[in-house]
Amino acid sequence: MSTPVDKSQVGLTERQYHIGIAPGEVSSVALLPGDPFRVPFVAEFLTDVREVAHNREHRTMTGW
Repeated sequence: MSTPVDKSQVGLTERQYHIGIAPGEVSSVALLPGDPFRVPFVAEFLTDVREVAHNREHRTMTGW
């Protein structure tokens, strides 16, 4: 029998491998376009934009 994992704690202290983001690198508010190629189009409406990570279909940008 395997040991249960508390998934509520996963990724709170280290970089999440599937999206390539560590705690504190992005805001608590997020816009989630359905297609990673739409992310730059959404970013055109922001200022101080920077790409945080891009891993497979997960593309993350931040800005104001």
